[in-house]
Amino acid sequence: MKTPIKIWKKQTSDLPVDISEMSRQLNIAHATAQILVNRGITDMQIARVFLDASVTELTSPYLFEEMHTAVARIKDAIVNKEKILIYGDYDVDGITSVAILYDLLKKLGALVEYHIPDRIAEGYGLNINTVSKYIEQKVNLIVTVDCGISNFDEITLAQENDVDVILTDHHEPASDIPPAHAIINPKLEEHEQLKYLAGVGVSFKLAQAICIDLKIPQFENVEGGEYLDLVALGTIADIVPLVSENRILVKNGLKMLENSWRPGIRALIKEVQLENKKITTGAVGYVLAPRLNAAGRIASPEAAIELLLSEDDKSAQKIAAELNSENIKRQNLERDIFEQADKIINTKLNLDGEKCIVVAAENWHPGVIGIVASKIVEKYHRPTIVIALDGDEGKGSARSIEGFDMHQGLSKCANILLKFGGHKQAAGLSIQREMIPKLRKELNTLAAKELTELDLIPKVRVDVEVAVEEINYDLLEQLEQLEPFGFGNPNPILACSGVKIKKWDLLGKERGHLKLQLNANTPLQGIGFNMGDNYSELLKANGNLNLAFSLEKNSWNGQESLQLKIKDIKPYYSKEKLMIPQRKWVNLYDRRNLKCKVTYIKNQITSKDVIYFHNREKAEAFTKDIISQDSSNAFRVIVANQPYSHQEGEIRNMFFYDFPLHWEDLNRITSSVDKIDNIHLLYSVNDCYNLEDLKEQKFLNRNGIGMLYKGLKRLAKQRNDLIGERQEVLKQLKELAAIDEEEILLGLAILAQLKLLKWEQNNNEIKISILKEPADKLSLYDSQVYTKIMDRRNQLDAWYSFLMYASLDDLLSLYHKRSETI
Repeated sequence: MKTPIKIWKKQTSDLPVDISEMSRQLNIAHATAQILVNRGITDMQIARVFLDASVTELTSPYLFEEMHTAVARIKDAIVNKEKILIYGDYDVDGITSVAILYDLLKKLGALVEYHIPDRIAEGYGLNINTVSKYIEQKVNLIVTVDCGISNFDEITLAQENDVDVILTDHHEPASDIPPAHAIINPKLEEHEQLKYLAGVGVSFKLAQAICIDLKIPQFENVEGGEYLDLVALGTIADIVPLVSENRILVKNGLKMLENSWRPGIRALIKEVQLENKKITTGAVGYVLAPRLNAAGRIASPEAAIELLLSEDDKSAQKIAAELNSENIKRQNLERDIFEQADKIINTKLNLDGEKCIVVAAENWHPGVIGIVASKIVEKYHRPTIVIALDGDEGKGSARSIEGFDMHQGLSKCANILLKFGGHKQAAGLSIQREMIPKLRKELNTLAAKELTELDLIPKVRVDVEVAVEEINYDLLEQLEQLEPFGFGNPNPILACSGVKIKKWDLLGKERGHLKLQLNANTPLQGIGFNMGDNYSELLKANGNLNLAFSLEKNSWNGQESLQLKIKDIKPYYSKEKLMIPQRKWVNLYDRRNLKCKVTYIKNQITSKDVIYFHNREKAEAFTKDIISQDSSNAFRVIVANQPYSHQEGEIRNMFFYDFPLHWEDLNRITSSVDKIDNIHLLYSVNDCYNLEDLKEQKFLNRNGIGMLYKGLKRLAKQRNDLIGERQEVLKQLKELAAIDEEEILLGLAILAQLKLLKWEQNNNEIKISILKEPADKLSLYDSQVYTKIMDRRNQLDAWYSFLMYASLDDLLSLYHKRSETI
């Protein structure tokens, strides 16, 4: 089983609010109210604004300090028939930004054209050669959209040649602010409502300001309202937080997308078979936006802008089909590059020592490396930079994880780079080939300081826990009020604990998807995409499970049903039996699946340490390898199911080389000493044992007891009692029954409880007497010892799954958590 260990982060809030009262006043479910509170929304009025997301709550575009200057310059250009150039970016955010301003200015009679740079030939942002070309063409005003804030030299060149620049952007400013005529960038403002706007949101604000100044009538109760569909497209595609202003723009823009009057958008929706369906953020992010992006990634972005500006249904449908075809090519390219990058990661990088992944190669298309970087982050949960090499130079795309600010990291490596720009989670860069090793080293040095091992474990954010009985259509409708979902306002993740799975199956051509049927009062099904390989063994384990999931409607053949979209599965293990005393405080080091266990222990071993193994042979081999003949640093060893004679005092480090076979093993170890400082979990899914074989090896079974009894009866025919020195008797029985010493002692206890023999130990002597077999048929379960052994054996699957895949919080609860040291 290759299930990745994930940490479930249960969202909580210490804010003083009565959730039941909020639920009552807002007429929402208790779970929905809890989610709002977890996300910091406690004021009733703010909550109502959040739920309604009305366009009347949009802020004035004139909150931008230089908006008046920008509008005045554009008005002058329109009146004086000056040549205006809108300079955009080649992604969906940039393309939609261009479409809004170009369409508006064209309708106002401006002499306007647009330029969207070629991703490969010109790169991101303003290009010095392109700016020079437009200076020669006597352009009077350049309006940048979704770019420009890091283009000091290019904008200086334009201004020095009497070409004014109005800079609209949302990216992080560089140290030198360009000398533009006016700058509209929320990162330079102090207004919280504007903070997260995408490039298209900033362009829309400029369009709104123009409409207000020229007294253009409102559309759907807001100035520039006819562009909200384009704003939603660009905002969702750029993965900015869907909070505050963005939430209002996207929620209302999605409604317009479903009934768009634009021939281009209608054609694209038809091409991807979304007609008469609800357009969600997912549909935009995973279906519509990739097709608009495909043109700019591997060909020319012109097709995408032509589609958005198209006024003819027939030509729009043709362009939409072309974009869909380009997207298929993009997907194939992306898959090939990902496979090549993944091979480099597994053969040339040391992920045990590197927290930041930097990979580079020839012939990688720079248009898709951003998507590849995102997929690598998804798989390895590390900050990642993918670089496409071309001669002596490389163009890179970076993606990051929570806890590592990629833009800040690249800023600290600025002397290594030719060029870079972006924000915390995503960035782009250019670099000389020879500097890539240095970049890798520098970023890993930064990552080592800023990221802990805990940061590198994928997280599942759990918003609220619900009972299985609470999962119904009413709850789904309540949760839908929180839409639109996306970055900053994610789809709520619910959790259920102790869920019994009635039935499960694997679906798909390669049996890669997981389908669950829950044992609930109403029919409930779950689907886990690409989870088949990882979780099938876990589902075979006895006992219940904990599920993390989002709730959705599933439509199939005209039928709708409620469905759990599974995010993660963990074993549920009832810990009521654990009697670890409260005085046993520990630090827990989660090193499950560590490759170099021996080296890890060698670097820390002391005379106060204990190592737990499944069998004596493994313990002896380890001891021989790790300790010298004259070592005074002798540690102690515990072998599963075998007596443990502890020393008084403390255990400094308790190393679980193998997982404890049962809670009693854990209990007897932790209750046998005054204190344990540190527990290190080193067991691995790749350890060389089979769980079924392990059961046979470590738990005395019916065959072993039968062989022991038959051997004893044969000896009884020779003499009435078997009596002798302990080791000699055990040696004889070992030869007769082919079981080890510990199992012989257990077998004797079982046979004695069944009244088939009597046995006793005095000093170093054993005496065994065979009794007459009772007339009634015996059951091994009449023995308490045997029943206990079988109970432990039957629980091993669930116990194993719990120890191997449980979250850190659940594991800590076994040891009475003091702190989380990873």
